[in-house]
Amino acid sequence: MDTDRKKQLQALLLEFPGDPFLRYGLAMEESSAGNMADASHSFEQLIADHPEYVPAYLQAGQIAARMDNTSLARKIYSQGIVVAKKAKDFKASGEMEQFMDALD
Repeated sequence: MDTDRKKQLQALLLEFPGDPFLRYGLAMEESSAGNMADASHSFEQLIADHPEYVPAYLQAGQIAARMDNTSLARKIYSQGIVVAKKAKDFKASGEMEQFMDALD
């Protein structure tokens, strides 16, 4: 993990705590560093606070799958597909459908 980038994101989050993109970036940094539990928690919080933020579902589902929690991955993808379709983000909904199909 790029600790400088993580520190920058954390500092920006202090200034803009409601910014979903900054929170997404921090969760991605945690994921890149292999801190799956922290990344999973960060994505769960992001989804709880910003349920319309489609990219969070895709990444949260992938992390759950990497952690061998296929039931959670399936649940996250299912929710994300609904949110993505509502937002007319058919590319994201299609990607999540593919990832969910690959869980079988």
